[in-house]
Amino acid sequence: MISCRSLNFTLQGCICEAESEPVTNIEPFFVSISLLDIREGRKVSADFHVDLNHETVRQMLSSSGNEHTLDGVNGVSLENGRPSAAEKTSDHCHLSTELESWLHFPKQAIFSITNPHTDIVLMARVEKVLMGNISSGAEPYIKNTDSSKTVQKMLKSNKQFCSKLGKYRMPFAWSVRSVFKDNLGTVDRECRFSPLFKQESNKISTEDLIKLVTDYRRAEKASKLQIIPGNLEINVDCVPMEYPNCVTSSYVEVKPFEDCSLHSPTVEIDEFQQDSSKFTQPHRVYKNHIYIYPKHLKYDSQKSFAKVTK
Repeated sequence: MISCRSLNFTLQGCICEAESEPVTNIEPFFVSISLLDIREGRKVSADFHVDLNHETVRQMLSSSGNEHTLDGVNGVSLENGRPSAAEKTSDHCHLSTELESWLHFPKQAIFSITNPHTDIVLMARVEKVLMGNISSGAEPYIKNTDSSKTVQKMLKSNKQFCSKLGKYRMPFAWSVRSVFKDNLGTVDRECRFSPLFKQESNKISTEDLIKLVTDYRRAEKASKLQIIPGNLEINVDCVPMEYPNCVTSSYVEVKPFEDCSLHSPTVEIDEFQQDSSKFTQPHRVYKNHIYIYPKHLKYDSQKSFAKVTK
């Protein structure tokens, strides 16, 4: 079970002009968390999307029409190609108004692992609003001049991008931590996430991330990774026997389920079972999910927009 607390970069400021509080990140960031099996070289869970932005930072997206709906997974805002509220038909699944509002910003999730071992890691990927290439977007954070002039200049630019491109995301950083102390499934509660490393534009696939984690574990290669000053705080613990107000990945309530105002939501994240008879389990619950993984989408070197997607 994970509880997401905060994501703070060293470069911060006040979003509201002519005010000094609150001091927050100066643009929205979006975190997606999943489990990777470094030993087997594969992803072993679906993504858990979490929004740790301060309310004033979320308001930077309001003018882009980026309304918070549950058409996306785990409270992610409306994405390209998905129907708006006006376009929904009776075929779409509807949640109660109370439950949908309660599930807007989940910060707790439960992961299941059939085959626990020390090479299972928790990977956190940080994205931001699309603003160009990754290097230029990360440079001010890495230099960390922290002058009010730099912050104000970035704020002005960030607000413009958020108003026009608030629905679109780009990779920014990643961080990782171990999950188990041993191969018996003993959860490592004391381990902390690594520094936030800058995402390389040519290393964003699952295979690339697994290789980066492998390199991070080697001292001689870890020093080559570029750090973005900041801190990601996520607690990891075992799930209590009876934990209230959980929902499945399909947002079905799990007993015991109490008043929504009493407990924050906890979302169960689907496990991707290993293709082995040893770990095969019967499918006892019907799930109408489809996972799509685009392999390539590369435009930066294209002179004409031919077929660049695989």
